[in-house]
Amino acid sequence: MRFMKGDEGSKRMGIVQLYESGKGTQEDIAKAFGVNVKSVYNYINAYKGNGIKGLVSQASG
Repeated sequence: MRFMKGDEGSKRMGIVQLYESGKGTQEDIAKAFGVNVKSVYNYINAYKGNGIKGLVSQASG
């Protein structure tokens, strides 16, 4: 699956959905998406704590 550059929120949501639906372990999903296992863990927790808003990067400024 490919995501548009800058569309990290959708990629993170995809990761969370795959994990939540039992399609793979955090390790399997991390490998498939080319991210660190800790990132998968962080995305899952961000989603649980803040929903979709937790997965969207906030611009600093």
